[in-house]
This record gives sequence, structure tokens and C-alpha cells, in this order.
Amino acid sequence: MVTNHYQYFIEQIEHYSSKPLREAIFFVIKNAIIEGIFLPGDRLTEDDIAQQFICSRTPVREALRKLEQENLLQVKPGIGMVIPMWILNFYSKNWKSGGCSKTIRYKKLVKELRKRN
Repeated sequence: MVTNHYQYFIEQIEHYSSKPLREAIFFVIKNAIIEGIFLPGDRLTEDDIAQQFICSRTPVREALRKLEQENLLQVKPGIGMVIPMWILNFYSKNWKSGGCSKTIRYKKLVKELRKRN
């Protein structure tokens, strides 16, 4: 993770405070991917995310595995977890038209993920 996303994480994590930490981290990172905070090719590491959330690596690892299962993260040997490049195509298709709402973007991404599973 090249940039410090601490402020974004703090703002988002409050929305999920009633959920277990692993689920809250999952949803915050998922939203960051949908909103374009993380871009295709960005590398996510357990250590960096754990530092951002001020937690151990265990809930981070569980959240990253779930993101991988949903095809929002890809394991690259020797590199680690990265945002897959197919999301770049998704962004270019859905942002060209000019400001889709967050809900519409989310629904389109879910549809794309279902096609890939």
C-alpha cells in the first residue's frame, strides 16, 4: 500500500463498529476498491493494513482471504495480494459516462463479480 489511507479507514470503520473486526476490515477495503481508493495493481499487505487499523494481522488476513474469494484481490507469487487489473476495465466502462452513484457502481461490480465466479 503506497499511500496512507488512515483517514479513510477511520471514517469508514465507524460504520461497521457493530461487526466483528475481520468483517469491518473486509467491508472497508471492499468499499475502498469500489470507490477507487485502491487502484488496479496496488499491493495490499497484512502488515500495512494491520498498522492502519491498529490491530493484529489475523483479522486482516481473514478479510483479505474473503476479498480474494470474491475476486477483488489476486495473489501474485512473489508479490502478494494486489488489486486485479480487470477492475481497471470495470472503472473505465462505468466512470466514462460521468458520475454513477455509489449504489449503481456497487450493483454493477457485484454483477461483474458474479460473471467471474
